[in-house]
Amino acid sequence: MIDVIIIGSGGLARECHELLMDMVRTAPGLEQVYHFRGFVRWEGERVSHRGAHPLLGDAASFSIGVRDMFVIGLAEPEMRKAAYENFKARGASFLTLT
Repeated sequence: MIDVIIIGSGGLARECHELLMDMVRTAPGLEQVYHFRGFVRWEGERVSHRGAHPLLGDAASFSIGVRDMFVIGLAEPEMRKAAYENFKARGASFLTLT
């Protein structure tokens, strides 16, 4: 099983979560493949996490596991790029939501 973690804790991150859940609910078998683990907060975000889903901590100190895949839920292009470069340099894999 793949643990999906969303980088970001604001509005776009919550939208990404909803899209992920819609994909899992509507595609046969995906619920056995993807498990939503939670959100990680990115430095400089204006909106902090709200909701029932876990906030796993700050991105800078987050330890990447072998089953983790990331979705970038940041709206600002500079933040998206910085998050991608930071996590990619640490060995992260990414998931694209379509």
